[in-house]
Amino acid sequence: AAKFRAGVDLSGTTIQNLGAPVNATDAVNRTYLETNGVTYATLAGTAATDTYGNTRLGLSAGPATGTSTARSNTFVGYAAGTSDTGVGANNVGVGYQALAANTAGFSNVGVGYGAGFNLATGGSNVYVGYNTLSAGTGISNEIVIGAAATGLGNNTVVVGNANIVTTALRGNVGIGTTAPAAVLDVNGAAKVRGALDLSTNNITNANQIS
Repeated sequence: AAKFRAGVDLSGTTIQNLGAPVNATDAVNRTYLETNGVTYATLAGTAATDTYGNTRLGLSAGPATGTSTARSNTFVGYAAGTSDTGVGANNVGVGYQALAANTAGFSNVGVGYGAGFNLATGGSNVYVGYNTLSAGTGISNEIVIGAAATGLGNNTVVVGNANIVTTALRGNVGIGTTAPAAVLDVNGAAKVRGALDLSTNNITNANQIS
């Protein structure tokens, strides 16, 4: 036995003879590496037929059993991407059970404990924060940021959960424009459902007030 108290450079070499596979589909004896919660990394996938450039780091990260034709996915953390046994591609899940239900989704990002946990087949989504959830299992182009925040569906952005009372934005903010010329620049119709306080300034350049 040997103990290394500093880094070990294995560049240019290959680790061999880890033991015979425990299961017929195991490329190496990964079950041994999982014993007692020891984390492991497999750059070629968890199954013998999974040779599509997937990276998995962490106990039960990626599919636990069977084979997968998923490509170019990265899962880091306990059970991250654990259901990825379908044809999902280009997904990144970092954190405990991040993107855990994903089977055939593509180009999704989940960062945080349980981030995007319930998404299964959607694409081009972003979930950042503890238990950020999708509005459904097959949603696409949804961005959700903030602890326990839940998305609103396809082509939507949610920042913060229902308990947030203040959102502070710096600089000029543009809605419908990429070049805002004021603190708030709205290019399009606007609706105010409550009171509008203009007590300290005048209304200028008004085409019509009705």
